Amino acid sequence: MGGALEVASRIGGVLGAQLGHLARTAFASGMDLGLTTAACVAAAGCLIALIALPSRDDQASRNGS
Repeated sequence: MGGALEVASRIGGVLGAQLGHLARTAFASGMDLGLTTAACVAAAGCLIALIALPSRDDQASRNGS
């Protein structure tokens, strides 16, 4: 993104402003997709852990067994 903004500032004018806007928009769109994907992976990991890990019997844990 930094490179695109640098080029946009060197170009200047309407074309430079459009390039800067497109670079910022593309960055935000990519960040949104990445964070959404990471949230889905984390939620799936939590569900797998809840399903796959054995539950602890409360009565056995109180007796020290």
